[in-house]
Amino acid sequence: MDPRLPIPSTTFSDVVWTPQGHQATMVDDPDCARLTCIAVSRDSYCQPSAQAAFNALLARHSLLRSHYARTPSGSLVVVTPVQDFVQITMRDLTKHSIAQHPSLLQECELNILQEPLAIYRQPPVRCTVIRLGDRLTLFLVMLHHSVADAISINIVRHDLPFLYRSALRRTSPPLPAPIMEFRDFVRERSRWLEGSDSRPHRDYWHSVFSDAHNLFQLPYDRKPIGGTPYLRPHVVGGVSSTVLIRLRALAAERRTTIAIIFYALVLVALARWSARPDAATWICHSGRFRREHYQVVGCFFDHWLLRLDLSSAKHFGEVLKRVHRLTLTALPHLRVPLHYVAADLRRTATGPLYPGVVINFMSFLKAAGVRVPGDSMPSGSPGYGLSRDSLLGLIVNFYESADRIHWRILHSSHLFEESTIVKFSNGLADLAARVASNPLLPLADIGDGSLNGVSVP
Repeated sequence: MDPRLPIPSTTFSDVVWTPQGHQATMVDDPDCARLTCIAVSRDSYCQPSAQAAFNALLARHSLLRSHYARTPSGSLVVVTPVQDFVQITMRDLTKHSIAQHPSLLQECELNILQEPLAIYRQPPVRCTVIRLGDRLTLFLVMLHHSVADAISINIVRHDLPFLYRSALRRTSPPLPAPIMEFRDFVRERSRWLEGSDSRPHRDYWHSVFSDAHNLFQLPYDRKPIGGTPYLRPHVVGGVSSTVLIRLRALAAERRTTIAIIFYALVLVALARWSARPDAATWICHSGRFRREHYQVVGCFFDHWLLRLDLSSAKHFGEVLKRVHRLTLTALPHLRVPLHYVAADLRRTATGPLYPGVVINFMSFLKAAGVRVPGDSMPSGSPGYGLSRDSLLGLIVNFYESADRIHWRILHSSHLFEESTIVKFSNGLADLAARVASNPLLPLADIGDGSLNGVSVP
């Protein structure tokens, strides 16, 4: 039976609206990531209060109690029921030793991640409440990535303990009502895009995207065509603490950020790998531009295109300066969503659209409490939400801590052999170390068309 149910009657739902951008593309992607987080409560344990708290969370953030549907013409819409709650599951670990708790928690997380989500009929959220002690209760929450990003996870982690404590005491939670909902943001953005105020920003991205379909021609190991399932294994790499200290000193000296240094490093690596004078990558950003956006659960994150001509750059310092300047130039225009200009890119492309590279600087995820699926799922498990027709072929996730930067490079096994990505990762680490020792590293010394064993056929 087709899981895409028709839109229910208006007596059942109060809002029907159309998802756009990343939210829309991830709905039917079977490999779409599921984000998990843990909200901690140090109040006494009460199962009815836990259910009441989760119900209150769904009532507070309408997107979490919504589901997807199709119109008679096949268009995707979001249906928000007047009242629809999700039954939580309970797990009591107090009978197990404290030493067993970490492995049992991981087991619970794997179970909730693998549980099917019927997002065309049910809300895209699950919750398991775990009792660890008389006054230690965990809410393990899983959300479909199409309705949540890292900031959304932080909101859930913040709200649930307050709602639980209020349910226990039968009082109103000390939380102000959200100023807006995600659907309000979508409608507000649509009105702005249709108005004249957005014209200069749209024109800027049209100029950036000019002839962009030729930018991502990497030496693929396989033909970039459909027909074979996309798996997304990952390769891990990183730099030493000594290299990181030197790169941070370079960032301070050049009045830039460590993220921009790694953007520049990846661009140089891609240019040498593809043996082209130019390079480009997608850069992730939060997609939230007003204070009230940070109170809203939803999939806001978006990407912008960083493209750079390296043909006249003599050393890495020049590349870094240009990347810094391009980043500052792009900032005022980020309100225009990627899907809005990507549609023009597809319409005007005169050749194949090659899968590109996206860079995510993931340091904020730890602060937000997001538990990254790749860190908890068994090796080889799918889960990073790229459809087969995606414009992405590589995802480079950077993780920064006080004394370390490492990365996970996720790739389509339909396009690349894992050995190729290992060489690229090793080459990136080698390039970072060389730049740390000599920020004015001549680009000619890196080699033409080769990066530490990754060569153009």
